[in-house]
Amino acid sequence: IRRRLDSIASDLGDLGAALSTVEEEHLRPLRPAVEAINAQFDGIIGLMPSVARKAAIVAEHVEKR
Repeated sequence: IRRRLDSIASDLGDLGAALSTVEEEHLRPLRPAVEAINAQFDGIIGLMPSVARKAAIVAEHVEKR
């Protein structure tokens, strides 16, 4: 059991190191782009109530025809 646990611990150490490399080399450089995209989505979501109100007005006019 001890050898198996030592093997698992070693494998987890290797996995941790690999994940750190992925984060540092691949994910961290994407952060500015992701933040810019999220900011655009925030703006779009902020406009939704206004769009919904205007759509309701248009729908009301179409119904009256």
